[in-house]
Amino acid sequence: MLESILKDLKGQTLEIHKGFYPKETLQKLGENGFYTHMENHYSLHTSIQTIMEISKICGNTGFCLWCHKIFIWYLKHSSHIDRSLYYKAIKGEILGGTGLSNPIKSFAKIESIKLKAQKVEGGFILNGVLPYVSNVDWGHYFGIIAAMDSTNSQDFIMGLIVCDKNRGIKLKEKLNFCALEGSSTKSVVLKDYFLEEPMILSNPASALLPKILPGFVLLQAGIGLGLINAALEMIQSQQQAKGNINTYLPFDNLQKEYKKLLNLCEFLSQTPYGSHKIPANITQLDKNFFACVLNLKTDIANLCLESAKTCMLTYGTKGYLEGSKAHKLLLESYFIAMVTPSTKHIAKLLHTLY
Repeated sequence: MLESILKDLKGQTLEIHKGFYPKETLQKLGENGFYTHMENHYSLHTSIQTIMEISKICGNTGFCLWCHKIFIWYLKHSSHIDRSLYYKAIKGEILGGTGLSNPIKSFAKIESIKLKAQKVEGGFILNGVLPYVSNVDWGHYFGIIAAMDSTNSQDFIMGLIVCDKNRGIKLKEKLNFCALEGSSTKSVVLKDYFLEEPMILSNPASALLPKILPGFVLLQAGIGLGLINAALEMIQSQQQAKGNINTYLPFDNLQKEYKKLLNLCEFLSQTPYGSHKIPANITQLDKNFFACVLNLKTDIANLCLESAKTCMLTYGTKGYLEGSKAHKLLLESYFIAMVTPSTKHIAKLLHTLY
């Protein structure tokens, strides 16, 4: 069934690049069981492979798929959320986004946290603006982390927001990017939004973060590896063009590095918790393992950029035309290096960890 989904997706890539949101593709993946892999506590390998296959065709859609899988990842590891939401998510009946770009940056002191939470009877009142949340629309869900209104600046809650027009939430769509226009990325305004107790993923947020952070980054590898794979196949197809001039570009080295990162990703994804074996028992982040995951993300992002650049040079003027596959690939490769945690964010984290 994946072949049929990929075939349909191929015919939509240009429209997606212009702003069409591939909602139906995400739903079909759920209807055909491609989210049930998330039920395996001990491996993310199959999930990463699915993201790779989708990203090879369309990086935009691969990113949306990553967003939804991370939404499922939150639900899977929360002991508070109603399990019915989790089962609806793995069937594609509901879709969701991540919403953690800002808080993850704030923990690294890159920017201040944007959401504030005030404790009230039965839950919390949330206020603030998240400038960029992807894979969200009315009826969708996404995760948040908010700073609690208390004297302790380290108090945070993690919750689940539902995009309901009848609640204190606005979705602003006036965002224009050079790529990923079909990712349904919006600015989210919360004004006196009531986060009820049943929608709290974790209080405090620190109890859940060690369980989700390694997978949050590892699953991004699928997007980057899929784009690299696409670039290498496109480069290979042009090796005999124009008097074999493209054979002077560094294709073999790119292939070798790709295989190395593919193997490392498979190894790390088999146990996305480092030395810990039982996810429920995790209370602290395995810093050595997380450093390996962060380094993998950086290496994949760098190879993605190099492969996309070589692909553009391989295609020459044809690749430089707006709307070409090489042009789309180049823009999406920059996104992999920029999406949270970005390569510069990772450099700071690694400096802090060691």
